[in-house]
This record gives sequence, C-alpha cells and structure tokens, in this order.
Amino acid sequence: IKLSWQPRTASRFTGDGYGYGWFIRQIAGEAVFYGWGYGGQMVYVVPGRALTVVMTSDENGPAGRSGHRDDLHALLGRIIEATKDVREARSN
Repeated sequence: IKLSWQPRTASRFTGDGYGYGWFIRQIAGEAVFYGWGYGGQMVYVVPGRALTVVMTSDENGPAGRSGHRDDLHALLGRIIEATKDVREARSN
C-alpha cells in the first residue's frame, strides 16, 4: 500500500496529490491518505497516528462541490487533534 501513497499527479478535482487510488494531503499537521467514494464515502489513513477512520454519507445529498468533502476533512482534523493527548500519554 505504501507504494500507492506516492504522489503521481495532482487531482484536478481537489488539488491534492494523487497516487494510484489514494488522495494525499496534510490535515492537522499529519500526512493523510484517503480514498473518496461515491456520495462522500471516505476512508482515511493517518500513519503518523496509527489511525484509520471510515465515514459514510447519504449518497443522495452531499457532494464535493457542496463543501461536504471539506466538512469531512475538518471533522478528521478534529479527530486527529483529539488523539494528540492520547498518543502523548502512551509515550510517557
């Protein structure tokens, strides 16, 4: 999977990096790799936090152009921030 995370091009839809099925971007200071499916179905992998997050959406409502994708990214950012204290506590 790591080889598929190498950026090969920039997505014309998001401006994010793109490599063999994965979009690539920074969220909350972490490298994030995500798969984006129909209707806002998302899977996020955050290797630096050993975190995987899956989100489902109503396929009839949201779309990338409506800002829904950005809302999901923002939610992931809050999840990443919430894990900061947990990770620091485990390393102490």
